[in-house]
Amino acid sequence: RLILALAHHEPEGRHDYGRVAARAVRTGDGWRLEGRKSVVLDGPLADRFLVSARMGDGADAPQGLFLLARNAPGMAVSGFPIVDGRRAANLVLDGVRVEDGDRLGGEADQAPAVMAAVGRAVVALAADAIGAMQVLLDKTIEPTKTRVQFGQPLAANQGLRHRMVGMA
Repeated sequence: RLILALAHHEPEGRHDYGRVAARAVRTGDGWRLEGRKSVVLDGPLADRFLVSARMGDGADAPQGLFLLARNAPGMAVSGFPIVDGRRAANLVLDGVRVEDGDRLGGEADQAPAVMAAVGRAVVALAADAIGAMQVLLDKTIEPTKTRVQFGQPLAANQGLRHRMVGMA
């Protein structure tokens, strides 16, 4: 009934998942978020976003994790398709106000928790890709074993065998 999306990766971060430039500035009754997040998996479908942001100046400032509603004023969500048929989104945070109760984890630095979650997600996505590649390989090889041409199965063709080995 609720779809959450982790908005952690940033365009400037490239593949450095620990690099977070988005900032959370303390206001009287909460926080104001500024920054950009990129390639938020399932972002166009999300009801809420878990957004990481630095709570101070400098790369070593503690990181907070904030729960934002999809329609939060000041947040723009731009969806796009990705190669596996799913959708992702880019977020622009322009003065998004967040109540203190929507900051997860209290005063503690949330960077270790976010990095652990990102690490697990990368492994899960890699396993998904490996599984998809194995299915494609199996479905490609299977007909070469059963289909006969010129009195022999296609798998007997050395050129095709080399291609199958290359795929494997």
